[in-house]
Amino acid sequence: MATLKDVAKAAGVSPSTVSYTLRGGAYVSQETPEQICAIIERNKNTAPVDILH
Repeated sequence: MATLKDVAKAAGVSPSTVSYTLRGGAYVSQETPEQICAIIERNKNTAPVDILH
């Protein structure tokens, strides 16, 4: 299972950006949530990705 830091490193963003994005933060680029969700799913993390929609 990937950690927040692992997802951040793979996405090229900070861990705080991953956290903010997963909590529904509005001030990120359109690509960031998509990229983070793809990384989480690829790593079979069980974080709820539907909170981004």
